[in-house]
Amino acid sequence: MIKKTKILTTLLFASAVINFTGCNATDGGDNNTTNNTNLDDNLPKITLEGDIEIKIPLGTKSVLDAGDKFSAYDKQDGDLTNSVVRTNDIDFSKAGTYYITYTVTDSDGFKDVKKRIVSITGSDAQPYTGGTTYTGSVPVISFSDGDTLFLNVGEHYNPNTYSATDFEDGDITQYVQVEGDLTATQLNTQGVYSVYYSVVDSDKNSVTKERTIYVGYSNAGYELGSSDIENFKSWYSQTCGQTFNDSFYNENTGQYNGAIDCSNSGLIDIDLTNLSIFTTIKSLDLSNNSLTDIDFNQLDLSVNNVKVLEDLDISYNQLSDKSMFDPLHNLKNINNLWIQGNNFDYSRRADREALYETLNNKSLTIFF
Repeated sequence: MIKKTKILTTLLFASAVINFTGCNATDGGDNNTTNNTNLDDNLPKITLEGDIEIKIPLGTKSVLDAGDKFSAYDKQDGDLTNSVVRTNDIDFSKAGTYYITYTVTDSDGFKDVKKRIVSITGSDAQPYTGGTTYTGSVPVISFSDGDTLFLNVGEHYNPNTYSATDFEDGDITQYVQVEGDLTATQLNTQGVYSVYYSVVDSDKNSVTKERTIYVGYSNAGYELGSSDIENFKSWYSQTCGQTFNDSFYNENTGQYNGAIDCSNSGLIDIDLTNLSIFTTIKSLDLSNNSLTDIDFNQLDLSVNNVKVLEDLDISYNQLSDKSMFDPLHNLKNINNLWIQGNNFDYSRRADREALYETLNNKSLTIFF
């Protein structure tokens, strides 16, 4: 009986050894090693397709279209691409060198890890669009009083409101070169002038910025000519027979918190282009004339405009085209509208509601 037991034990042990052979066994540590070198082919494997380094311009928000492609396979588990875990330290807002780490683990607990380099190149101010491959980033030139400057004739010009910075070098303002600085003659002569600012960083990356300076009788924030308050005053006097009240006007913001009165002026047409210089008009009165059409587009009411016209009176004219109100939809606010005494037909409630909807202000009062 004892002899038979020894034979059975030996067979069982042999069977256990046979069953053990072929498994992905480890040495008990964290390394991806096996007790049998013939099992290396059974480890998972990540394959990075394309270049090991991806170069993208600053301003790009994703690396997927730039070549971030990969696959993973395991002999026992098959395709493990969808099991790959990607991590990265990428800051898309800054030029620099970053890494994407790819990790996959198979059903036996074995891992494979790969890394790819991501180089973000370009200017911190304007995305890199190709051409020369920059080392680091391109310097940035900025102005404390705006890229475009508006000066009245004879006004002092301060040429030292610029600064220059670079992602790697920091403040490099002292290296800026200025070309085309305004002369005394130019400052006293109405016109449009350009001054050029250039700087080179330690990586030999350079940038040149053109600054446009308007000299004339203009208001801050508007191009020379279109914002000429003197031209408006002349038009207002000749067209409407009125004197402009300067005390209600802010030349820096373009706000006029007073009334523009062109009522009872015998007008058969009117050009509102001269009023486009204002960002705010408290009241515009065009009533009691013979106007057959008003083009409110001439107020420069672009889409999502912030211009304000609080009260508008066009009553007692010869107006009939309802579409003339469409541009007023882009006003930030209009509180009161007088349209009675014209040829409009707003007898139907639906038409009145449509007008309210067009003017885009639920608290608006319309006098029909």
